[in-house]
Amino acid sequence: MRQFGVVEATHESQIYGWLAMVVVSEPKAHATIVFN
Repeated sequence: MRQFGVVEATHESQIYGWLAMVVVSEPKAHATIVFN
């Protein structure tokens, strides 16, 4: 039961990390399009 909680937390942090990456890379992509 405890292990499952750890796995859940890790999975959640992976999702949030991916979301953060998308949020950070989105403006960069738009800026690249604008400046090119």
